[in-house]
Amino acid sequence: GNHIDLYYNPLQLKSNSEHKDGSLLKKTQYYRTGEIKEVQVLKDLFNTFTQHNRNGEVIAVYKEKTDPDSYTTINEGTQILYNSEIGKEDLMEFKYVYKDSSLFELYEYSSEGTLKQLTEYNDYYPTKVTYFDKKGQKESELIYNESGSPQDGIEKSENINRVYSNGNLV
Repeated sequence: GNHIDLYYNPLQLKSNSEHKDGSLLKKTQYYRTGEIKEVQVLKDLFNTFTQHNRNGEVIAVYKEKTDPDSYTTINEGTQILYNSEIGKEDLMEFKYVYKDSSLFELYEYSSEGTLKQLTEYNDYYPTKVTYFDKKGQKESELIYNESGSPQDGIEKSENINRVYSNGNLV
């Protein structure tokens, strides 16, 4: 059967899920403006997510294999997660880039949709974090050592900046 979710105020289609024998086969999610945002297809333990911009162009494809215990064993490609705040559901919140089943890059966006932070990885260890201001301009960066500990640069959080030099907090 099918299951639909709706946006409220104004009332419109948010997603449509197709199920067979209790399992999800396909799910289509929509932008508030009605265009397709994402199509998820599950086949033979492989989940494929194809994400589109409002013009219908593919902007990300992400594939994952889930074993029978629901543990993801393979993930490849780019996955975009959208803001869950009402009225901001069409803004990107995170973009994950996987290569060889390992997280390669993580983009974090502000609630206004501008790039806030880019974290680069090597085998799930961070190698560099680049921070951006409210206009999306590079503000600072923090380099990590091989074990994933801060090495050199400035770490930014909400109200605190930490400066690292040669692996030491200054």
